[in-house]
Amino acid sequence: MRKLVFLLLASTLTGCSGMMMSGSSGSGGTAATQRTTQMQSARDAQLAEHVRQLFARDAVLREAGLAVSARNGIVRISGSVPSYGAREQAEKLAISTDGVSSVENRITVDALN
Repeated sequence: MRKLVFLLLASTLTGCSGMMMSGSSGSGGTAATQRTTQMQSARDAQLAEHVRQLFARDAVLREAGLAVSARNGIVRISGSVPSYGAREQAEKLAISTDGVSSVENRITVDALN
């Protein structure tokens, strides 16, 4: 009987120490991850807004009404512009923004304009 109790106690304690070693003892890791994700989302929203403001200062890009989004420092721009020069200008403005790690340029050139 003592051996059985000892084995049960030993296996229970081993399981608890494994949980503590792996960081699974509570939701602290999850809360920290959520805060980090929220902070990154806020930074991405600021990046996208800053790029939109830069586009608004450019006469051609302002008229194009380009869509801008950001995720993990990667800015995605899409829409249509009247020339390849405008497409290149949009990419240059976006990549020059502090905090932007890369740009996905999905802008098309509307040959009819």
